[in-house]
Amino acid sequence: MWFRKRKEPKETVHRLDPDAMAIFQNILAALGANNFPRAAPIFATAPAYRAVPESPEEIEARKKEYAEVDAFLANIEPQIKVQAEALVKEEVREMLLMGGNRQRILELLRLGKVPKIIRKKEGRRDPLYLQWGDGIIEPIEEMQILG
Repeated sequence: MWFRKRKEPKETVHRLDPDAMAIFQNILAALGANNFPRAAPIFATAPAYRAVPESPEEIEARKKEYAEVDAFLANIEPQIKVQAEALVKEEVREMLLMGGNRQRILELLRLGKVPKIIRKKEGRRDPLYLQWGDGIIEPIEEMQILG
């Protein structure tokens, strides 16, 4: 019958190292008991405080870095405005011409409704939307532009 215990040949039993067998049995017992040390949990967010308070030198260095970045942004601000305006116009044009809810959007525009550009906070990405309606008197209708 197939369920009878199979007998190992004697030469196989004698070839096994007793120390290796003991180590193997200890490993199996540890796996069964789940006695392995566990690592400390890793949190997805950084703590809200610093472990070491900032020194006055670090504060001054950070203020200097902020001032340098602000000066750089002030220098390229006209370019940013031109590029952002061109990018948003092109995206709106693409969204209106490629379909989707185009008929409804054109109907809203014909009725004289003025859309607002809204930036919504959604996790890592903060997409831009064209939005009609205030949500109180008129229902909000929106179309995603960027993001």
